[in-house]
Amino acid sequence: MKSKPFAILIVALLSLCMTTLFGCSESFMLVRREKDYSDFLENLKFYEDAEKPNAPVNPSKPDETDAEFFGPEIVGFYPLYRVEFDYASACGGNFVFAKKDGYGVALGKDGEVVDVGEDFEETELTSDKYVFLQDKLCGVKNIYGNIIVPAVFNSVNIIGETVAAYSDDRVDIYVGGEIKSSSREPVELVSEDFLLGVRGVYDLEMNPVFCGGYRMVLPPVNGIGIIDGGGLFGYGSVSGEVLTEPRYKSVSDFRFGYAAVVTRDNRNVIIDLRGNEIIESSNADVRLKTFDGTYLIYSSLGSVYVSDKDMNGLTPDAFDNIADDCIYGGYFITDNGTRVYSINEGGYASERFSCVTFRDGLFVAEHGNGEYTVYDGKFEPIADELEYACFEYGVLTVKYNGKYYLYAAE
Repeated sequence: MKSKPFAILIVALLSLCMTTLFGCSESFMLVRREKDYSDFLENLKFYEDAEKPNAPVNPSKPDETDAEFFGPEIVGFYPLYRVEFDYASACGGNFVFAKKDGYGVALGKDGEVVDVGEDFEETELTSDKYVFLQDKLCGVKNIYGNIIVPAVFNSVNIIGETVAAYSDDRVDIYVGGEIKSSSREPVELVSEDFLLGVRGVYDLEMNPVFCGGYRMVLPPVNGIGIIDGGGLFGYGSVSGEVLTEPRYKSVSDFRFGYAAVVTRDNRNVIIDLRGNEIIESSNADVRLKTFDGTYLIYSSLGSVYVSDKDMNGLTPDAFDNIADDCIYGGYFITDNGTRVYSINEGGYASERFSCVTFRDGLFVAEHGNGEYTVYDGKFEPIADELEYACFEYGVLTVKYNGKYYLYAAE
């Protein structure tokens, strides 16, 4: 996550103004009363067992509590907290920031509630960490107020427990608040465990990653990276095993157990993990893109097509693009992320949205009027007429009738 200096600076200046005005006007006072906060925690109903209870049939009479629940019923999901919040962020990995009755708290998926001292409404949480600004320089704190990385860097990137902190002349890698390594070579944090530089992939201690005698040159996806055999490419695992010897002129990442490659004799081929050729295109104008074991996506003369493994067309139309080159249970997102197409129905399954995304089995669509609809993997609506919806790290955050609610999958 790159820092957002302007936005963070504004938050910092607002905090400074609040401190300056404290005592001048009660409308600017942020007061924390111990009893009020304890009452808030007492009313924060949390289901500690993620398996129970199931989503109530009637959400106005929730199970195991006498409190009314005003959030929408969402098929396949139950309220993670039986509270309506004045604000709730998307889940940053481990925590959601929420506000109610003037209090800001970080809510953990495991039930942990942290009374935080800052308003994170304009701040992006990653795991339990966030970027803060001091004298126009970036650092990292956690929600408990501890400084993980001092604010002496131009920018930072957080992935899980790893932080890459960038200065003019070096990159420092922090893990658990301790410096793991430093590099004067420009490197980018590409996962919690790997860095990418101009010469290839490194571990967090800046050691080059090798598979057999081959250098990994592009970062691993699902544990499989691309290795270089001197201008020809193959695949290796993060454990150092060579999966496919370097023998291809160009390669794609492995997705769904398959990859698209171009052989030395310029054939376009889909291979499996061991290099077995599954599909081959005999048309020089065709470039194979992805195959998930059922559906093949390929391009030809600037258009994108969907077929079976024998390259028999499954859709009557050609497309300008297919989002992420992926198909989800017979559906895919096209038209620059604005429409959903059904292969089985042979046509568009949706209107044109402002934006639609797919993640972990859910489609989340924003309509032109600003409302949101959540669809399951079969593109059946499970929540409609929402003012906001976001599904991240297994937590569904929605806004409904002016209030925010948090859900987890059953």
